[in-house]
Parts: sequence; C-alpha cells; structure tokens
Amino acid sequence: LNRILPPPSTRARALRSPTRVINMPPPSEESMKTAIFGFLIYLTSLFLLMCIQSFTKPIVLTQMRRSNPSAKVSYFDAKYYNNKNKLAIAGDRGFGNAHEQSMFFIPLYWLHVYCVGADDLVAVSIIYGLTRLLYVPLSMMNDNGSMRKFKYVFVSTVPGYGV
Repeated sequence: LNRILPPPSTRARALRSPTRVINMPPPSEESMKTAIFGFLIYLTSLFLLMCIQSFTKPIVLTQMRRSNPSAKVSYFDAKYYNNKNKLAIAGDRGFGNAHEQSMFFIPLYWLHVYCVGADDLVAVSIIYGLTRLLYVPLSMMNDNGSMRKFKYVFVSTVPGYGV
C-alpha cells in the first residue's frame, strides 16, 4: 500500500507532531486541485450508479412484457416498488447504498482536505468509487434476487466503510 499512496503531507506530519498546530494554513492550490480531481472521481461513480438505476428500468419492463405478453404491464410497475426482479433491486440498491453513504463520505472527505491534506485522496476516491460500483454486480449474485443474503455485497461495503 505504501507503493500506491504517496507519503503523508507536511500537514499530516504537523498534526502528529508533539507540538500542537493551532493556526493551520489553508490548503495550497495544488492540494485543492488534487482534492477536486478526487472528488470528481467520486461524483463520476455516483453518476454512473444513477445511470445504472435509470437504465435498468426499461430492461426490466421489456423482460416483464416478454414473460407475460397477455398482461398489461405499465412502466410504473417496472420502475416503482419492483422487488421481484434482480436487476431492478440491484440498480435501486446500488444507487441507494452510495447515496446513503454519501452523507458521511462527503463531509469527511473535505474535512480531510482541510485538516490533513489531499495527497492521498485520489487513491482513496478511486478505491471508494470502485467499491461503490461493485455493489451492483455483487448484489445480483445473491440467491434468488433477495437481499437477505449479503455475503457478496460485503466485498463492496466493507472497504467503503473503511475509507
């Protein structure tokens, strides 16, 4: 992991030093560019999850209409409260889980920028974004489409909690 992540910033070393740093300077322009780049990586993963959630519904609608051609199936049936289709559940839970965790990730991300520095945040954002995106295929691996068995989803969620 030390080969992937750069050494801690001087700000991080100052915070760990025996003397207290009371007046910390604001992050440098370069540090802010790094932080914004990392945050854009995170926002891209959130946007991709939103797209996955949106684009699964027409696929689910087509599957529902093909499985029962005589029944009238509306878009509302496929889009809202569809708890029978694995793809619908995976799309909804993928974005839902990322949205739930964003309440904690976003403030802590920017707090890290201002208190510690942004040197390691690009790697953190990549790891976090990829683990969020893994939630969708891993949740589809659950048995019979139910969300009761989370054995595969933990591969995605536990690193996210660690970040």
